[in-house]
Amino acid sequence: MKTAKVTRVEFKREWTGQNGVVYYHDIELDNGDKGSIGCKSKLPDSIAEGKELSYEITQDGEYNGQPRFKIKAVSAKPFSSGGYGGKRDPETDIRIARQSSLKIASEVILAAGGHNSTGEIIADIIDAADILTAYVMNGKK
Repeated sequence: MKTAKVTRVEFKREWTGQNGVVYYHDIELDNGDKGSIGCKSKLPDSIAEGKELSYEITQDGEYNGQPRFKIKAVSAKPFSSGGYGGKRDPETDIRIARQSSLKIASEVILAAGGHNSTGEIIADIIDAADILTAYVMNGKK
C-alpha cells in the first residue's frame, strides 16, 4: 500500500455493469504515480486535487507502447479483528434493543394467535416489545 497526494484528476468515462455505474478517472500523484481509478461517483471528493490517497497500484497492460496502471483506493486504517473502539450514542443501543424486541415480540404473539384484529395484534406486539426493551436495557420487568 502507498499513500500520496493527488496532483491531477481528470474524468475519462463511465461504465455500467451488474453492480451499477463506475466512473473512471485518470489521476496523478505527488510521488510520480499515474493511473486509472474507478469510483462510484463522478469526481468524488476522495480523489480531489490535494487530497491524500492510500492506494495499491498494478500494471494494467500497455497503451501506445507505454505501461498503463490501475489504481485502487484502500483504507488507510489498520485491520481490526472486530469490536467497536469508539463510543456509541446511547440512543443507538436503545434503537437496537427496540428492534430486536419488536422482532421477538411479533414472533411470539403471532405464533400464539387468537387475535381478532390487526390493531389488537399490533398493540400487543408493541406492549410486549416495550417490556422486553426495558428488561434488556435495565434488567427490569
